[in-house]
Amino acid sequence: MAPPPEKKAKTDADEKPAEGETKEKEKEKEEEPELEGDCGTIKANHKITERIRFLAQTSTLNVLASDNGMLMSLGEGSIQNLLAGARANAGITKGRYFYEVKVLEVLHHSVANNRAVLRMGFSTVNSSLMLGTTTESICFDIEGAWIFNNLRTALSQRVPRESTIGVLLNLDPSMKNNGTISFFKDGVRVSSPIPLPADLKGKALYPHVCYKGYSVFVNFGPSPLVPLPFKCHMIQGCSKSHVEIAAEIEQGEEKGEVLFPVSLPDEGSFDWLDLYKEEHPGYFEISDRVLTDWAQKSGLFGRQGKASNDRYGHLQEMDDLRKSVYQAAQMQKRDYIIMEVRNNLIAEERKKMLEMFDDSMFTRKAIVLVGEPTDEYKEKSQELILRYKQEASDHAFLTKKAEEKKNKMVQKAWRNQAKKEKKLKKEAEIRRKQMVAEAKKKARETRIKTLEEAKSNGTIPEEEIAKQLKQLQAEGEAEEKELATTAQAEGGEDSEMEDETQQDDDDDKEEPPKVTLTEEEKKLWFAQHSVKDLTMAMLSSSFSSFSLPTEDESFDDIDYEWAGSDDGPEYLKKWIRAKKSTLRVDDLTPGTWSQKTYNDFQESFRTWQGAYKNYRDEIARKEKAKIEKVMQKKRAAMLKEAEKARAEVLKKVEASEEKDEEDGDEKMEDVKKEEAEVKEEEPEKEEEEEQEAK
Repeated sequence: MAPPPEKKAKTDADEKPAEGETKEKEKEKEEEPELEGDCGTIKANHKITERIRFLAQTSTLNVLASDNGMLMSLGEGSIQNLLAGARANAGITKGRYFYEVKVLEVLHHSVANNRAVLRMGFSTVNSSLMLGTTTESICFDIEGAWIFNNLRTALSQRVPRESTIGVLLNLDPSMKNNGTISFFKDGVRVSSPIPLPADLKGKALYPHVCYKGYSVFVNFGPSPLVPLPFKCHMIQGCSKSHVEIAAEIEQGEEKGEVLFPVSLPDEGSFDWLDLYKEEHPGYFEISDRVLTDWAQKSGLFGRQGKASNDRYGHLQEMDDLRKSVYQAAQMQKRDYIIMEVRNNLIAEERKKMLEMFDDSMFTRKAIVLVGEPTDEYKEKSQELILRYKQEASDHAFLTKKAEEKKNKMVQKAWRNQAKKEKKLKKEAEIRRKQMVAEAKKKARETRIKTLEEAKSNGTIPEEEIAKQLKQLQAEGEAEEKELATTAQAEGGEDSEMEDETQQDDDDDKEEPPKVTLTEEEKKLWFAQHSVKDLTMAMLSSSFSSFSLPTEDESFDDIDYEWAGSDDGPEYLKKWIRAKKSTLRVDDLTPGTWSQKTYNDFQESFRTWQGAYKNYRDEIARKEKAKIEKVMQKKRAAMLKEAEKARAEVLKKVEASEEKDEEDGDEKMEDVKKEEAEVKEEEPEKEEEEEQEAK
């Protein structure tokens, strides 16, 4: 993968805000009243005696920590581009305390656009070392934002590298800002106190620093580098009753432990690992899933789909990263779990990995997970199967509800539009009726006034006037009743729309159905995942080499956790035989006998092909000769028919010519007769003409 184009590195001048702007903001901060008060004095015999520092088992593999609070990271290979995270050994449970971080140097990276990162905050004891990426940690960064569960909220401008950054945690119930965390720059508050999320309340919170591209100094006290505007104890001077001190594995006291889980693909490998890590959080997992997650959170490459659980994508980058991590791991006396499904099943690969971890520093143990699991694991596996099934059911339910809601919204929009148009028409009709009623009312008032004048003048009888007044009053009441009925019908339609909205709200509150396991699912030992532990190609090319650890290998201990040492190998043999009957094997190499037999077969096959070709050619020749003979007969018959037809045509032509000659002779005789008759008639005509002339 080609590296992205380089960007111009930021200078200190770029990081510094304008001088006038800085002074103005600092003046505003000074004018604002401080939100924290002074703390009381802690007696010397009540203060902790342990030194607050970063532990190896709660730091990433690329952290280089000194005893005086300096934090650096490994600077060669792919590991230099990963975030380094370090958690201190003191968890604050009560009181108000703070610590400081100061940048010592800015480093350069081998990958372009790999920005430097500096975060400082607090986390729980077993949280991820990538600070701010989960609900178990909260932090501030040098960019001027606070981060929780990967959500960044800007507070101020970028903090200059020469500034001293302070992080204050207030867990004192007697103070106004209890349950908050604050960010200070050179002793000046950057923002108002940030309330701790609910996930962090009531838990011991440990100082935590996460960085990349920086070397920093972390000051736990007892004296601050830059005093705050109020009296506050640093973590090194905290009360014994306000802190939990994490245990540390001292170098040289005991060996680190390296576990090699040996399990068959898709038979509980990673599920067992997750359960084991819950019970033993001090182990550092070395696997592609951990390294990929670490690299993604460090910005080394983006999120992509994984080919398998054992080997993710990004082949070249992961190979380099894996090599760097193993080099760092073999020099640190810690507890590791080497989770490589394929390599842990092949003796040669196990030997290579065992050679990385010297037996003088590490106890190397193989945990064989083959055969029928324990009842405890089966119970956990059934819970996983039920959980995955419930998640799939919930997803299908929510997808269906979303589709139904979308359809309802479309239908509702059409109905509302139709109702709106109908309502507008009714409102127009009501306005028209009101106008007509108003006109009639005015006409009635005019008529009543006229009747009253007529009554006073006595021009109309009083009985007639009373009758007409009564009639006018009845007409007015009828019109008012009609208008009231129309308005009431309009209000009923509005309430119908409100009831429909209430029904939609009730549908949104519907809970997904609860699923249960079938009898077949209850018999399963292992939960199945959408992504397999090994790709089909990798499995087919290596399963025949699978084996279980033996006493001849260099393991200090081999623990058969499921099947025994006798049943485990037999289970593996049956598993391999079953795979041979179902898997396609692409890397088979034929032996000498197979090759000779194949060559002999090829030679015989060529001989058979030649004989068959000759046989086909002979048949084709005979068939061709037969066809040629038939064609000759057909051609002879056709020629004979053609000669016969030609003779008949010539005969007809000759007959026609003879007839024509006879007809010609007859015509000549007729012509001669006519000429003779003409000659005989000519003297007669001449005589007649002479007579006529005379």
